[in-house]
Amino acid sequence: YYTSNILDLGREVTLGTLRWSGQKDAAAKIDIRSQGGNDTDPNIYWRKTFRGDEQVVYDENGRLLTLRKYNRLEVSERGKITRDAENWDFWSTTYDFADSQGVELSTTRPRRYLQFQMDFSSDITAGSRLDYLEWTASPPAATALVGEIDPWQVETAQVTQFTYSIRPTIGLDDPGFDRLEISVNGGRLLSVDAVRIGGEDVEFTPVEEANERLVVAVPKVDISRTEEVVEVDFSGEIFRFGATFNGHVSNSETPQDIQQPVQAGD
Repeated sequence: YYTSNILDLGREVTLGTLRWSGQKDAAAKIDIRSQGGNDTDPNIYWRKTFRGDEQVVYDENGRLLTLRKYNRLEVSERGKITRDAENWDFWSTTYDFADSQGVELSTTRPRRYLQFQMDFSSDITAGSRLDYLEWTASPPAATALVGEIDPWQVETAQVTQFTYSIRPTIGLDDPGFDRLEISVNGGRLLSVDAVRIGGEDVEFTPVEEANERLVVAVPKVDISRTEEVVEVDFSGEIFRFGATFNGHVSNSETPQDIQQPVQAGD
């Protein structure tokens, strides 16, 4: 197996398509995974204080533990190592080697750091080789996007009006967005019925209406409208328990940029 260094992309970016090149015999196997984050270490390190079972994430001087500081502790002082789920995605599921011409990178939000892991399985007659990995990235439209669906519980196979709400946080250097995409896994989408920004109805233009995807053009949401909730009323139905809705935003002025995913709210 091979695990790459944690790669610094210089700033938070929206990650797009992952591609690779290599060779794999039929009986061999290559498993490729990725993880993205916003700091230099996906782990949290703990120190035992010997006050019962207490463990803390700082050293005796009150400074946050890093891997180097953790390794300098006495063995008896070293506590658990846990995942920094606030700043890092979990390792993705395995990307299918046959999808080498392009597969969407698994990430929940713009990330600055990226890491890859490759597992190779072979036998005496079958082997494999990976030559390179490459991926696309572009600046995010917004610093943060959090979305929710309402209602969250409905009858199956019954046309319902849903409201998809997004709260955008847009910084000075963010271009903002004027396109919103809603997709569903386990259901069917019918039409966009209304759009509101900051509680006020605004004009909108349907760009695409398909069974699994709706795209709508809305007035530009930029720093002047940061934190104003964008609400899209649409009709649709779900077919199974656990159906999920996903959202992406984009800017029509920069069509080459990658659509930014909306983070799930509570």
